[in-house]
Amino acid sequence: MGSLKRNLANNILTGGKFDATDIDGALPATNVNNESLDNVTTFGPSFGDAIQSVASDPTPATSGDFFFNSTEGKLKGYVNISAFSSGGNLITARQGVGGAGTQNSALAISGRTYPSPYVTNNEEYNGTGWTTGGAVSTARIYGATSKNGAQTACFIASGTVPGGPLTAVTEEYDGTSWTSGGAVNTARGNSIGFGTLTAGAMCGGTADADATEEYDGSSWTTVNNLGTARTTHGGSGIQTAGLIFGGNNPSPATIATTEEYDGTNWTAGGDMNTGRAYITGFGTQSNSIANGGGYPSASNTIKTENYNGTTWTNKPNSANTRWATDSGFGTSGDQGGVSGALSNSLDNVSATEEYNSSINVTTAAAWASGGNLPSANNGLAGAGSQTAALAFGSRTPGQTTESYEYDGSSWTVGGDINYANGNSAGLGTQTAAVSIGGGPGGASNNASSSYDGTSWTANNVLNGARSLAGGAGSSTAGLAFGGFANPPGQVLNTSEHWDGTNWTTSNNMNTARMGVTGAGTQSNAAAYGGINWPAGTYYANTEDYNGSTWTNGPSMNNVRNMYNGGDGAAASAAWAIAGDASSNPLGSDTNFVELYNETAWVTQASLATGRRSGSSAKQGTSSSTIFFGGRAGSSDQTATEEFTGETTTATASTITTS
Repeated sequence: MGSLKRNLANNILTGGKFDATDIDGALPATNVNNESLDNVTTFGPSFGDAIQSVASDPTPATSGDFFFNSTEGKLKGYVNISAFSSGGNLITARQGVGGAGTQNSALAISGRTYPSPYVTNNEEYNGTGWTTGGAVSTARIYGATSKNGAQTACFIASGTVPGGPLTAVTEEYDGTSWTSGGAVNTARGNSIGFGTLTAGAMCGGTADADATEEYDGSSWTTVNNLGTARTTHGGSGIQTAGLIFGGNNPSPATIATTEEYDGTNWTAGGDMNTGRAYITGFGTQSNSIANGGGYPSASNTIKTENYNGTTWTNKPNSANTRWATDSGFGTSGDQGGVSGALSNSLDNVSATEEYNSSINVTTAAAWASGGNLPSANNGLAGAGSQTAALAFGSRTPGQTTESYEYDGSSWTVGGDINYANGNSAGLGTQTAAVSIGGGPGGASNNASSSYDGTSWTANNVLNGARSLAGGAGSSTAGLAFGGFANPPGQVLNTSEHWDGTNWTTSNNMNTARMGVTGAGTQSNAAAYGGINWPAGTYYANTEDYNGSTWTNGPSMNNVRNMYNGGDGAAASAAWAIAGDASSNPLGSDTNFVELYNETAWVTQASLATGRRSGSSAKQGTSSSTIFFGGRAGSSDQTATEEFTGETTTATASTITTS
């Protein structure tokens, strides 16, 4: 590599450009962030174009471009970096789930919430999170799916149904609902599928471990057998260029062999570096990813390999342990993902991870700790944004008239509100906020007050007393809705407009509820969650408001009493964060988070700490929000968490000589 340094010294000129196609051979495979440089392994005697000397990494970036960063004194280049990053969690954690589609348009089909029950759940992924899709008719695990099928055109076939029998049933999905397809010739479990809805295949599995069948969208036809019988294997590709790898033969023995299918015959491919079973995969015959696998060693459950049509290469591990699943999705080994599965401890997995191999580094959407509130609080109201938030009112004794201001890193004490307003609602910004109703203990009142960034001023009163209501809009065009009036002990469906001076009555909501959350503007708002008291009915339904009329919209993915745990300057970016889910399998204090786009609710990264009765600023966006205070168990909280959406950045890698 000494000649590399000498050549660099002779060839670093301004104005030139050096491209990877000008290099003969390749650099060592681990020289760039421990990632491969594809076929670039050595420098030839001539560079062709001169290497450009630059003070900083150039943009826009192009794969294969190399340059000398004179500030850092390093040779650098834009080369593919392979890595997993987190996506939104599944709504229902499970094993044995089937996957299909692309990284930005995927499916998670059926499966089992180990140790029981089997579920008909089907979820759709949009590249960020999951939303509820049409349910399958036959719940099953380890069904074969059309791995390269579209989210709107996919099959699931055969598999194991509750009680252990194998089913021959095929179902087809059109993006909305599942309908019956042609029955497989041999019912089997732990099989693998690949291809598309109208040109698919399935092979191997219990009951007939070397058999292959092809699907034309109507019926299954038995074709040539596998070279090696197997179950619990992985697969990818299309009907005329399919791939299978790993598995059991027979159980519990694991194998590392690979087979390639040309639409007629199976031929041997390169062996995996680590043979394993219960593995998942995605991609094509010449660019495929294999991830996870529970046998023979637990260490394999995060292992990832890439197949280039000839050989398998180890790639970065996934963060989550996975086996007992075939949930992979993606039509290229450069861009796909995995979801669900079982962990080493036999827990059902809800985590989703996206895999990318490109010059871009993806930083996953995530919650991070912010500055703690000065005092523990629950039942707060909120206003503002992530970098300029306002918290006020509280059910916590001694905190009912306090307000706090947040600057994006720490909270400071603001002006005292002029009435005890725990369980109030909020709207507006940090310097132009409105408090709506509330009251100490379980009482309600019709008070309202405005904040100018320094002090609170009493407003004209509401037309009706309310606490635990929802709020949306601005300090001059606000909206209040729902809540609880005590006395007389009544759940409300009423709504009111605020014009900066007066409250005026508007049309009623369709569902009376308290603990309801709101987002958006006075003329385009969303109301969601809540509870009917004393009946105890929890609501998941959303109502959309157009400035005059409330109409029913889609339901959230999880039922909970939000207690003001919502955010959003626009109804198209309405956050439902944590809450009290005591009537839900999630438990009483959930960390579940989802985002509304006026069409569907989509899962997001979960909070670090599950809690109820917390609050958010009201001017958040789909990529930025905040959540603070609340109660976990019987303890009031000071914690603040901040959400930052996924980012993708072209990243130059340093080329070294070792």
